[in-house]
Amino acid sequence: MWSDAIATIAKDENIPTAFLPKCGERWWDAGFEKEKSFVYQFVEEWKPEVVVVALSWRNKRETGVEQFLQFAGGQGSRVLLIEDPPFLLPCGERSSIQWLASRGFEPVEGKRQYLLFEDETPTEPGRQRVRALADKYEFADLVPVYDLYTTSDGIMVLDGKDVIHIDDDHLSSHGAHIAVPRLESAILNGLEK
Repeated sequence: MWSDAIATIAKDENIPTAFLPKCGERWWDAGFEKEKSFVYQFVEEWKPEVVVVALSWRNKRETGVEQFLQFAGGQGSRVLLIEDPPFLLPCGERSSIQWLASRGFEPVEGKRQYLLFEDETPTEPGRQRVRALADKYEFADLVPVYDLYTTSDGIMVLDGKDVIHIDDDHLSSHGAHIAVPRLESAILNGLEK
């Protein structure tokens, strides 16, 4: 979900970049287990100055995350942990475009539209988890993004004619690009440390 936004930054700043999926034996729960993932090999060989880790932090099924963070930090990498954006709970796995249309939302050029908060408890445990990890490790920094998509009016769902989420927990390319200035600042700061 963040790859296009990060690739845009890398291109604009002329930063060599590689995107590595957390493919393990079972990608959804073993992607960071050292004996099951090739990501460790690449970090060890390339010694990147910055490693960006973005997961659905609210899901605790992920194993090996701390082991990977310690490994990357031990290789001298600055680790950036991207906070979860808001979870569009009522949408579920359905297409957000269709779901929003069924709720009467219509794109209006130049207008941001928001869905009232119904229940944000699914996002909060993940936000607490990633903050705790960033606080725990000296080599890790949090990249907060949640606030970019929320106001007192609720969760941003449309920005003019562009949809923000593609489903309940994935941003569209446009949605991810809203965070480019913040991601860019974090990456450049990580390269300076």
